[in-house]
Amino acid sequence: MEACSVRRRAIVGPAGNGRHTRRKAGAIRNHGYRPGIALAWTSIVLIVMVGMVGLSIDCGKLVWNVHQLQNAADAAALAGADVVKTPGADPVGRAYTLALANIADGLVVTLSKAAQPDPFGGDQNTWDILLGRWVKQMREFVPTLNAPNAVRVMARREGLDAAAPRLPMLFGPIFGVQTANAAREAIGWSHGLSGAGLIILDPAARPGLKVLGTGKVNVENGGIQVNSQGTGVKTSASVYVSGDGRMQCGQLSLDGEIDPAPSDFTEWEKIWDYGERLPFGIVEDAGQMLDPLAGVPVPTIPKDGSGNYIYPTAATIDNKWVADHPGPLEPGYYPGGINISSATLNLKPGTYLLGGGNPPGNQSFGLCLTGGAVIGHGVTLYITKDYVDANGKYGKVYIGGNVVVDITPPGDETTPKVIDGAPGISIWQDRNNLQPTTLAGGGGMMISGTLYFPRNEVDLAGTPGKAGNQILAGSMQINGTANVSVDYDDRNFTKSDTVVLVE
Repeated sequence: MEACSVRRRAIVGPAGNGRHTRRKAGAIRNHGYRPGIALAWTSIVLIVMVGMVGLSIDCGKLVWNVHQLQNAADAAALAGADVVKTPGADPVGRAYTLALANIADGLVVTLSKAAQPDPFGGDQNTWDILLGRWVKQMREFVPTLNAPNAVRVMARREGLDAAAPRLPMLFGPIFGVQTANAAREAIGWSHGLSGAGLIILDPAARPGLKVLGTGKVNVENGGIQVNSQGTGVKTSASVYVSGDGRMQCGQLSLDGEIDPAPSDFTEWEKIWDYGERLPFGIVEDAGQMLDPLAGVPVPTIPKDGSGNYIYPTAATIDNKWVADHPGPLEPGYYPGGINISSATLNLKPGTYLLGGGNPPGNQSFGLCLTGGAVIGHGVTLYITKDYVDANGKYGKVYIGGNVVVDITPPGDETTPKVIDGAPGISIWQDRNNLQPTTLAGGGGMMISGTLYFPRNEVDLAGTPGKAGNQILAGSMQINGTANVSVDYDDRNFTKSDTVVLVE
């Protein structure tokens, strides 16, 4: 009987290495496969992509809305700055109106017109509209209502009120971000030649304005304009400030250069920093301001039918020279001028034409006040020539000592006031009169109106006090301890502004 044999089948592995393996029937090979994983990854990628697209759309929307706010701020700041120097204008109202003409995210841009305190305190960023000074050399905005030359506007969507809600997001709510805050700032600066309390007219003067010793000049509510085309330093500069000289104004504009230079910030900080004073901007090469009174007709000297000049007829008045006369004096022509050393002289309203006659002890003084008092309301003192003498001289102006000078021009006595042109001039030197002018009183000067010395060198010394509401001079020097104050009231204003955005 044949022997039975059982054959074993060799199962060769994948590598064919002859190794024997066993596998249960129905077993499935496992290569890491997980059912549904692709769907999960697809969902995650879609969420990220949707988020990125939503973020891009919201960012683009926010950038566009911020651009709209910036346009509104720019337009409002420029509109306000265009009239910030103009008498009687409403720069805040102009800025507010221009902002309303702009839209951000479908809503008009609304600014707050809250009344600005002066002096200003607090955080500028909490205000929508502020008036102030742009100090060029500091690149800084200083809020003030004293001679402002700039307007700062903040257009915002920060949810402060219903008119300025926060900017809504389109896709942000998916990620819990409902709104965004936005605010944009702009500063408009008017650096033109519109109005000034002190105007130095002569372009050839070197310097046009000198402040020496411990002298101080303070122009309240207005600027200083110097037409001098000086260059370099000291005696060849347009404006020269030496020693402990100090200045204060809204803005100093000049057609040439200044010493010390505006770039020397440390020196200029000393010049304006006396007491609690505001800084002011300095603009070199600003151009020249035309004489706002150049076209005003000169006063006429009355003549009789024979062509002879008519003098005052009061028997107690010397027709050629009034010296220590108690008055009251009548308006008219005084070829020898007025000289007061101790008495009180009252002037009736009107125009006094004062020649430069040469009385004993005086040299062509048309107006010489060294003591006593001169009081005249509704008065213009016009310093001209002695037309009686064939060799007549133009008169000088000298006010010094402890004299009291209380003079207001005709226009200041009317209701309403007429402060522009001839009615607003209190002391006027003839345009052909080149004689120097000296204002060196001891604090008794209470002159209102315009002091008009168009071709004269004006020397201020002592403590003259209130030197009118405006001074126009060919050139000026402030000496010693002189402390000169000019309270500008927008008279003889001429608009010639250049308005730019500085922030």
